[in-house]
Amino acid sequence: HLVDGGTQLDNVDLRDAGTRAEFARRINERGRARPGEWILGGHWDDRRWTPASLPTRALIDDATNSSPAFVVRYDGRAALANSAALGRAGVTERTADPPGGTLMRDANGFPTGVLNGAAMDIVARVVPKTTAEQRSHAVKRALELAASLGVTSVQDMHATYDDVATYGDLANR
Repeated sequence: HLVDGGTQLDNVDLRDAGTRAEFARRINERGRARPGEWILGGHWDDRRWTPASLPTRALIDDATNSSPAFVVRYDGRAALANSAALGRAGVTERTADPPGGTLMRDANGFPTGVLNGAAMDIVARVVPKTTAEQRSHAVKRALELAASLGVTSVQDMHATYDDVATYGDLANR
């Protein structure tokens, strides 16, 4: 999973964000660093927070208004999307819950940004596909990290055709 690992190095890491404030700070910082680009990543765990409560788009909307955000919970069963991401996916208060999924809503029926189960696909399908340049950058990042740890070779058991093309291109260079 070399490409995925390299991509994760550039995504926002929320695994050890121990508070809602730290969660928001990291997402907002990523949005300021690369305005307009999708903020992806996550692995947040709201059960670590006191009190334990799901985040909402209101927590990150003000600082990320030009950057769509879609961050997945640690268990992969839920995600948080900000208003920019929900807008690109066409999600409104009239959007129905898909089979196998739930759009969490506030008391007035408006989406909070939390997407459970199959509802995550509504936003995931509008996240831009990885470009060849981004894939090449991800491989280079992953290889740099591997080399810094003394790793001298890797095998990619589940490489896509695009991954193999990137490996070939980098080898030819």
